[in-house]
Amino acid sequence: MSKKLNLRYQSVTIIGGAGFLLMDLEDCLTHGSTLISADGGANNLDKTKYKLDYIIGDFDSLSNENLRKNGEVKLIEIKEQETTDFEKCLYSVDAATYFCIGFIGRRSDHFLSVCSTLVKYHYKRVILVGAYDIIFHLPKTFEIELPLGTRLSLFPMRHIIGVSDSGLQWSIAGLEFEPSKRIGTSNATVKKMVKITLSNNGMLCIIPRSCFKHVIEAFRN
Repeated sequence: MSKKLNLRYQSVTIIGGAGFLLMDLEDCLTHGSTLISADGGANNLDKTKYKLDYIIGDFDSLSNENLRKNGEVKLIEIKEQETTDFEKCLYSVDAATYFCIGFIGRRSDHFLSVCSTLVKYHYKRVILVGAYDIIFHLPKTFEIELPLGTRLSLFPMRHIIGVSDSGLQWSIAGLEFEPSKRIGTSNATVKKMVKITLSNNGMLCIIPRSCFKHVIEAFRN
């Protein structure tokens, strides 16, 4: 692909092949009305109810021939095999925020590759929305308002030091995180306003699905 799809002043919804709830799709479309399928993510999409704008990928899993022939859907074929279809969507589209469903669950190897891609594209606002959890890359300094007692898990994808924090039940200040040594799952909020400062990029944040709007507001601010 010679140039990127410029949607930088818009937010987009990307659907993958791991399955998703229609409620999650509708919530994401409320905030990102441009609908993109990562290759075969749209195979089972109800085309009478949802308007698909783009399909991006190498098309090895797109089984719905009607999508290929539908002139209303723009097909962006990227043949290289070095990246996943999820990554192809991220590097070929410039958008304000990427709301991504259908990427949590089903195949663990695919899910782990998605987590790796979140770190690789840490400079983009990418929010994975699942039936139970929301996952996103944590900026080095991040502030969010959450209900008291909210589960907030931190999972490092590389060596990272907790610089400072406020609002967490268990402080992470001064702690060294690393995937094979120390992780930060099952922390919780003790104040409504939570602030976390980290030494480096590479930390994933996992919070309940019910906090979707809180995450959106935090990224807006």
